[in-house]
Amino acid sequence: EWQNVARSVGRIDFISQGSVASCTGTLLNDLANDQKPYFLTAHHCISTQTEAQSATVYWNYNTGDSPPAGTPTTNGANLLVTGTSSDFTLLFLTGSVPGGLFFSGWDSAAFNGSTAGTGIHHPQASHKRISFGTAHQPNIGNCLPGEQCLRVDWSSGITEPGSSGSGIWIGSPSDPGGPRLIGTLTGGQSSCGGAPSSMWDIYGRFSVTYLAIASFLEGTSCVTSVSPTSQNFSNSGGAGSFNVTAAAGCNWSAVANDSFITITSGSSGTGNGTVSFSITGNSGPQRSASIVVGGQVFTINQDPSPGCTPTP
Repeated sequence: EWQNVARSVGRIDFISQGSVASCTGTLLNDLANDQKPYFLTAHHCISTQTEAQSATVYWNYNTGDSPPAGTPTTNGANLLVTGTSSDFTLLFLTGSVPGGLFFSGWDSAAFNGSTAGTGIHHPQASHKRISFGTAHQPNIGNCLPGEQCLRVDWSSGITEPGSSGSGIWIGSPSDPGGPRLIGTLTGGQSSCGGAPSSMWDIYGRFSVTYLAIASFLEGTSCVTSVSPTSQNFSNSGGAGSFNVTAAAGCNWSAVANDSFITITSGSSGTGNGTVSFSITGNSGPQRSASIVVGGQVFTINQDPSPGCTPTP
C-alpha cells in the first residue's frame, strides 16, 4: 500500500571530498502540482553546489545490493537551499526525470504529538526498504547541537548509513492526499542486532525546513534576484548585507533558516531593497545556512572553530 510514496524515494550518489557517497532523498510535490523535480535530502549528505552537480539519483531501485541494469537515473542537480537547523538540503534536479514517479505530500505544521511513522530509505545504499515505528518528541540530548528534531522509535525495521536524508511520513496511504512527510533523517542509534532500547533515530523537522523552502513549493515569488548570492565568514562571526531586486509593488519577506543568523534590517520590503544581517561566532564544526527572499537564496558559509572537524 506504500508503493506510491516509495516511488518518490531515490538513492542519491554524489562526490564528496574526492569519494563517492550515498544517501536517500524524496521528490516533493508543490502547491501547483506541476511536478517540478524538487528533491529533499540531508545537509550532512549534500551541502555544496559542487556536490549537487555531481549527483546521480537511482529510481525504483527495489532489489539487490547494487542497482540492476536498466535502473532509471537522473544526473545532476542544483542546490537551492541548505541548512543545519533541521539538517536539510533542497535540490532541483537538472537531468531528465523518468515518468511514473510520485511527488510526495508533506505537512508544514509543527509536529507536537506522537503517532505512527513510516520511513522509506536505502540502507547501506542497497535496495529500498520500509521501516515502521512511532514518531514523537525527542528526549533531552537526542537532537544534535543546534538542530530541531523529532524522534522515531522503530517497531519493525531500522535505518543504516545510506538512509540519511530519507523521509518520515505520518498518515496512511488511504488518507485523502496520502501520507505526509514531516522530517528528514539525520541519524541515530538503531542498528541490526542492537538492543531494543537503541532502536531509535532522529529526523530534522520539516516544519523548520519549510520556512526556508516555502517560496519554492508555493511558487508565489515576484523577486527577480539577490546580489551577491553568498558570503563566507570566519568562525568569529560578523555582519553582511545583500541587495534584493523585485518589481515595483512586489511584497517580500526575508527568512533566515538557522538561529545563528539575525536579520538586523530589511526583514520585509516592497520592490528593490537591502537585507542586512549578523551571524554569531562558531564554536563548532563548519556550518552553512541561508536567507531566502521570495524564492531567491543567499547562502552563508562559516568556518569551523580551530581544531574542530568540518561537517562531512
